[in-house]
Amino acid sequence: MRGFWLALCGATAVLCGGALALALSGPFGTPPRVIAFGGTLDQNGLGVNGDVPMTFYILTSEAAPVTAAVWQEDYPAAAPVSVVGGRFQVALGGRTAGTGIPDAVLQNGELYVAVSVNGIELAGRQRLLATPFAITAAQARDFTVNGVLTVNGNVAATGNIRAGGFTDLGTYMKSCYNVDSCACNAGDRIINGGPDCELGGGNRPPVLYSHPLNLSSWYALCVGSPPLEIRIVCARIR
Repeated sequence: MRGFWLALCGATAVLCGGALALALSGPFGTPPRVIAFGGTLDQNGLGVNGDVPMTFYILTSEAAPVTAAVWQEDYPAAAPVSVVGGRFQVALGGRTAGTGIPDAVLQNGELYVAVSVNGIELAGRQRLLATPFAITAAQARDFTVNGVLTVNGNVAATGNIRAGGFTDLGTYMKSCYNVDSCACNAGDRIINGGPDCELGGGNRPPVLYSHPLNLSSWYALCVGSPPLEIRIVCARIR
């Protein structure tokens, strides 16, 4: 296919390869692992019109051959790229079923896109800039969660973790004997509780009262006497 010439930066920002497709879903928005990429394809000085088989490669250096690509996506003759007036646009990763461009590819540092047309590699590389790498950002700073943050695993911190509400640091049990109330440790919250009203000989007088006394203690009373034991469950809240 002699005479083809590819401009990887078209007239608008969308046509400069490496713009991130930001279709969001879910409460916090989950970006697809897809990169909008386009350019201008000319042949003998005229913009190409028609369906053109193309292959796109992601390389880890500008000088790397396409045989060293860390990822590629094919648009064969059976499913080619539509080129109109020389302009085309594709969604890199859109044909990789279920996964898009893998995280491991975008974590390679500097990345470049190369293109071949009908199996012929075109000159030039387009560097992917910062936006696509936001898909797999390994670190985040100074962010706010307006809602519930759920972590299915461990949280490791080298500094302080601040919360505007309360943080549950686990639960524990506590017992108090021959009294009518039992309190959690200072600053902790009561979750549940209950009395043991058993007297000598296996007699069990009825429970007269059993309920939270406040946010951190439980109150209970047996008929005629304080409970033998009040057992409570507390949450460490900070």
